[in-house]
Amino acid sequence: MSASRGPARQPAILACLLLLTSGCAFVAPRFPQNVQASFARDDMHKLTTRSMELYYPVHLRGTALRVAARMEGCVERLRGDAWSKTERKRVLVYLTSADFNNAYVQSEFASTPQQMVLPQHMTLEQFNLLGLGETDIGDVACHESVHYVQMQQVGGLWNVLNKVTGGLFQPNIFTESWFLEGLATYYEGRLGKDTGRPYSPVWRGWWEGAVVAQKGELNAGYLSPENRALDPFGGNYLTGMNFVEYLAKTYGEKRLWKLVDEQGSSLFPPLAVTLRFKRVYGKDIGSLFSEYEQSLQKDLQLRERPATQQVLVRDAGYFSRLVANPVDGSTALVSVGREAITHLTVYERDGRERFSRALVRLLPGRRWVVASSSLVSGMTFSRDGRWLYLVSADIDSVGSYTGKLWRVDARTGDVVRLWDDLVGMGGDLTADDRSYVFVEVNGDAANLVRLDLESGQRERLTDFKAHTALGTPVTSPDGGRYVFPMYGVEGWDLVLREPDGSLRWLTRDGLFNYSPRWLDDDHLVFLREHEGRLQAHVMTVSTRRIARVTDAPILVMDAAPAGGDAVVFLNRDGINFTVDRAPLTKALAELSATPEPPAESIATAPAPEPEATAQGTEAQEGFVAFPGQPAPPADAPTQASS
Repeated sequence: MSASRGPARQPAILACLLLLTSGCAFVAPRFPQNVQASFARDDMHKLTTRSMELYYPVHLRGTALRVAARMEGCVERLRGDAWSKTERKRVLVYLTSADFNNAYVQSEFASTPQQMVLPQHMTLEQFNLLGLGETDIGDVACHESVHYVQMQQVGGLWNVLNKVTGGLFQPNIFTESWFLEGLATYYEGRLGKDTGRPYSPVWRGWWEGAVVAQKGELNAGYLSPENRALDPFGGNYLTGMNFVEYLAKTYGEKRLWKLVDEQGSSLFPPLAVTLRFKRVYGKDIGSLFSEYEQSLQKDLQLRERPATQQVLVRDAGYFSRLVANPVDGSTALVSVGREAITHLTVYERDGRERFSRALVRLLPGRRWVVASSSLVSGMTFSRDGRWLYLVSADIDSVGSYTGKLWRVDARTGDVVRLWDDLVGMGGDLTADDRSYVFVEVNGDAANLVRLDLESGQRERLTDFKAHTALGTPVTSPDGGRYVFPMYGVEGWDLVLREPDGSLRWLTRDGLFNYSPRWLDDDHLVFLREHEGRLQAHVMTVSTRRIARVTDAPILVMDAAPAGGDAVVFLNRDGINFTVDRAPLTKALAELSATPEPPAESIATAPAPEPEATAQGTEAQEGFVAFPGQPAPPADAPTQASS
């Protein structure tokens, strides 16, 4: 009899469980401490569109409108791609003024609604290197929209239970992390703009280095976020994006969303995920990854260093920042290794170590809380080589990021002074060593600001109003001009600020023109894409002529003049960096041999292309009607033969 009553009791038991679950509440906070504090501090308003509800601080209304305009199109596109066309709730978004250098989607769970949290801007240069300018929060929102739309794909029993209870959970949260992050990163550069990690040569170089290190013989373990070979980005992001890209290219994007639909409708979503892959693709995850591994081996290119590229430091960590003293050729390196904490090391010109200091502090009374090479920007030596300056991000009492300018004794490694409250990233000293020019980010506008090191007074050198992203600036030897990267419709390009404040484009092709350094009054060393890889280049500023300096196998970062006849740089070697040196002689000779162009073709700010104007790039306003500026040329920078 008890056996016969069992089935009859099951609906009642299930009903009781649902009632209990629907009445559950959690005392855990919905937001991190710094985000909660910003909501308590700011006057919050609400913006409702067809696809979203966006809560924002009233002083960030302009930012909120730009984010909403970009995100609306992304959400509509993603819902159009989704397998199920069932109407879904509006996306719930919170824009915060907290500087937390992150964005996330929290899935629906019991009493906690699904929500997206976005920052007003980013302040770490790492985002620039990954193709996401510090103020392009709309692009970041599109990445997060992939997560949001994916989580909303709920069907079957769980869809019914969510409607009855007000929301229990979303089955797609149990898809493996590599698919969640890989899908979002894949779509990051495919939602109306060629932007983000899929188009970053740094991101691609990181992946190429990992593949080359293993000669293409990877395994599914590289999909794990804990795989240290892919630090600091994680296998779920780096391998995940490339694997999802392979699946989309080989089997089509529709199957990606079919898998999302299968997962969202499954009765037991934490179990048998790999079987759902087999149902959609006809193969399990392991077999699919083996296919991908074979394609990597087939397309593998094993490139070698050219004979002119000399190794100075064999192990420079897995993520590093570098600067050179152009006077004596010494170099400063901030690096972190897989078995070594973050260190600051200064090397002599011949590669001998001058000193190495650990930057991590643990004891009470410490002057900074966090230290990592991924938080560093704007490294520069004083003109006499005595001091080293850099900006490092730290965290405050509520967990928000705040920038600090360091002055370090370049002979001993002692940190002798800190300047606090820099919201942005680093730059360069002025020619007299009395001021430091850095990128200040306010809302979604970035500008150059000069900080007087004695008085602490700040002077703005540019006046971009909104939606501008800048990279670290450098000061000319004569002290009157500044060159800085600026992110536009095409990507990263270089801009020259003249002594009278006028701005002129030095490049206008978006080939990831970044990390400029002055070689002399008329020449710059900088990074630029060549055949899909970042390489060091040199430019004659007065003519905009460009010649390539390096032919590194995978990736070059932080190229800097050393002694006037060579550049030193970070060279990606497998899953680590080395510090290498290459001569400038050939590239400078190519520039000298190139005929001088007519005076009217010297670089000035070209008029925006119609497409750029249509996209409303506010950054162009900074280039309008400057005194003495000739008619804008239509020509792009000329590449010298190499």
